[in-house]
Amino acid sequence: MAGFSSSSRSQQKTFTPPTSQWQREKARQLRVDFVNNLRYGQTKYYSNTSGPTRTFSVEADGNCFFRALSVVITGNEISHMRIREEITRHVQNHSDIYRTFLQSRGGMDTYVRSMRRAREWATDTEIFAAATFLNTIIEVCSVLRTRNGTEYQWQTFSPLKERGDPNSRIYICHKYEHFEPIIDVSDGSERRSMASVVPMDRRQSVEKKLASF
Repeated sequence: MAGFSSSSRSQQKTFTPPTSQWQREKARQLRVDFVNNLRYGQTKYYSNTSGPTRTFSVEADGNCFFRALSVVITGNEISHMRIREEITRHVQNHSDIYRTFLQSRGGMDTYVRSMRRAREWATDTEIFAAATFLNTIIEVCSVLRTRNGTEYQWQTFSPLKERGDPNSRIYICHKYEHFEPIIDVSDGSERRSMASVVPMDRRQSVEKKLASF
């Protein structure tokens, strides 16, 4: 079913990150350069109480969701503005689908002008649009601080049409208003706090310095 859904605490899920073939296909779709494969953790079962054990660090500049997608698709952050533009164009070209989502954001014209600008934050609307545009389920893990410590809440964004590769899902961590790609998750055999999450070193440092956005 297309749209957004939250998983029950007892629901078992399968960690199936994108394959290199999926990366290359989406890079061609977006007309961006494929740089390298990401080294994800192994396919495993996890639950809605599981959290990320590794993430890929991206710049926190208001473009972080699109930077995260760029990393997932190409292996680095450089194509984030291209991806932002393509998803915004997708929303604009499918006003029948997204019009109701945008009523509180000033309507389509205002939305498009705003979302095309760098540093405009992504919301559930853009995540759903990305899932639909890429025809790929996006799993978002929100990291929550509670009286009992750290908890994780997973939300599934399914594409409007039937999804493509059943063995590839995008995994994104949302922590303190910042998005990062998830590289691996706990299998639930032990609880991990976000303090133990190890961000991947920022690779492609020279290329990042070339990015002006």
